[in-house]
Amino acid sequence: MLTVRLPFASPWPEITAADLVAAHRQIASITRAVLAETRPVVGAAFDDVACRAFGIACFLSGMGPLMGRWTADGLIAPPGDLAEVLGRHIGASRRRSERLRHESIRVVHALNQRGIRPVVLKGAHTAYEYFEEPGLRPMSDVDLLVEPEHAARSQQVLVELGFRKQRQPGYPIRDRGTVWRHEDVSDTVRSWDCEDEGNPWTVDLHTSIDVQVQRGLRTRFGRLQFEHSQLSRWEGCDVRRFSPSLLALHLILHAGWDLTDVRLIRIVEIVRVIRKLVDDPAFDWSEFLRLAEETGAARLLIPGIELTERLAPGCVDSTTRTRLLTPATKRMYAMIDCVELTGFCGWAARGVGMRRKFVYSRGVQDLAIGCVEVLFPAGWRGRDYWMLQARRSRSILNPRRFIARLGCLSRSQTGARNRRTRDS
Repeated sequence: MLTVRLPFASPWPEITAADLVAAHRQIASITRAVLAETRPVVGAAFDDVACRAFGIACFLSGMGPLMGRWTADGLIAPPGDLAEVLGRHIGASRRRSERLRHESIRVVHALNQRGIRPVVLKGAHTAYEYFEEPGLRPMSDVDLLVEPEHAARSQQVLVELGFRKQRQPGYPIRDRGTVWRHEDVSDTVRSWDCEDEGNPWTVDLHTSIDVQVQRGLRTRFGRLQFEHSQLSRWEGCDVRRFSPSLLALHLILHAGWDLTDVRLIRIVEIVRVIRKLVDDPAFDWSEFLRLAEETGAARLLIPGIELTERLAPGCVDSTTRTRLLTPATKRMYAMIDCVELTGFCGWAARGVGMRRKFVYSRGVQDLAIGCVEVLFPAGWRGRDYWMLQARRSRSILNPRRFIARLGCLSRSQTGARNRRTRDS
């Protein structure tokens, strides 16, 4: 049996981590059935899931609005109380989406007036093109990519619009970006149960989509991320969007490279995008592979590719999948197994935090670098990192705790292998 615990202070004291994982598994099972278009999911599928835990899991996985839409369309038939909860999810998400749309237009229009045409990333792009309505793809921020030489002007525009730069506490490098929150937006979460329009949101201003996992293992998109974008109109504004191949690559990279941050809605988003792109003559899997190798992202795409295939078998081109999965290690498969077994919620996988440092290691040198990363993660500012460790001193200074965390590396891999044997 998989033992899980919440990696954060729970705002739901009456709900256990096991309840949430059970709900995540149920959501993943329903999602698989809907994506496979095998048969409608009947109400009995919800019988063993507490309505409260299921609603919270919908919020954490980002699937609440989509489940609400499936209920309205008759694809699933939840019991009355649960149908009401899902209705609240989609209603709240629609209101929040409309607010973010209005704010996004205001920001992009101001950037256009300065001669800047940003690239809209992730949900700011896919919500409007690959979902029936924008509210079905929840967003906590609006991601915009601008060229490095336009960064200063873009930041000045945000200041003039009333945004304030947020201090970033030295977390590992994902890209070169800054986070901005409007002065009228509170940083207090108003609802932990659904995508409330009053919950905090930010504008994330990026100058690169590069990610860095550890020293020596990072992507290098450079000018390619701008060369593979096309100008288009959106709500009366000029924006740029990634080419089909780069869009698929970026979504897969973003969804899975950090397995502690996996959310089911991101995997569903990939499935929807790929299924629509395969009919687009501009999309080519060979071009996808070329971009992956040229940018150094190939190894980091493995978790996203594998999770997508496990959720919707046959979605990813078999030749592309085989070629990308060649360097995958047993350790990586064990991590992916843990994430899948917990319903595609990375936080629930036992020992996931420590093992992330070794997921991409493929030899003595990589393992040594992974050990260095445990103590000195790449991209952290030293002062911020050690202040955080001081707050976690019970785990760091207690030898038994620290050794137990390291022990998760081998125990979790063995457990995942045993579970695969039992399931087969």
